[in-house]
Amino acid sequence: MQSKNIWLITILLVIAILFSALAVADETLPPGNVTDLAGTPGETWIDWSWSNPDDTDFAHVEIYLDGTFETTTSSTSYTTTNLLPDTNYILSTRTVDTYGNVNSNWVNLGVSTTPDTTSPVISSVGLSTTTPDTGDPIVVTVHVTDNVGVTGVTADGTALTHQSGDTWTGSITAV
Repeated sequence: MQSKNIWLITILLVIAILFSALAVADETLPPGNVTDLAGTPGETWIDWSWSNPDDTDFAHVEIYLDGTFETTTSSTSYTTTNLLPDTNYILSTRTVDTYGNVNSNWVNLGVSTTPDTTSPVISSVGLSTTTPDTGDPIVVTVHVTDNVGVTGVTADGTALTHQSGDTWTGSITAV
């Protein structure tokens, strides 16, 4: 009777070891890829969306923009902001499970922001003199804003220098 118990215990122990080995083997498999990666652009932003894998041990998605790490998320969307208009950006994703297994397959998508179609707004122009003689310098001060940003201001073909905020100044010559 005792030998039957030993065999039964031995068999149960072998089965338990086999199931443990199978469970450990599963812990080394990375999760599947994200699917349906899409991007909806604006002038200075892109809304990205995707579907996460159905793996029960899925933890999060690593997100990179143009090769630079941005964040991790378990969500199915991410918004990148402060982008330049009319510029292509590449979002790269890879998945990670709760055991730390990283999927080596990247899912990438390139999307371009829309062009800046809003004109800058000049709120004021100041001149150092309004009655100069021919050849006299005139200091020009311009206050200008834009929904995306002002990258340069010219007065009579002369580039003005950015001072701070929305202020640009420069010198032109009276003709």
